[in-house]
Amino acid sequence: PDGRTAVAHRGAPVVTVTGEPGELVLFAFGRTSEARVETRGDKDAVARLLDADLGI
Repeated sequence: PDGRTAVAHRGAPVVTVTGEPGELVLFAFGRTSEARVETRGDKDAVARLLDADLGI
């Protein structure tokens, strides 16, 4: 909500995930299909991120 940015990993390609804090938490813990977020970036990189095992 305050527009701050957090970088999880530096490098290329870059994928940007935008959403409300609670939605970003869902996304970060592997609930990618349930999280209401917007992803932007290289099409293949976004697909790899969405397919990644992000859960703990």
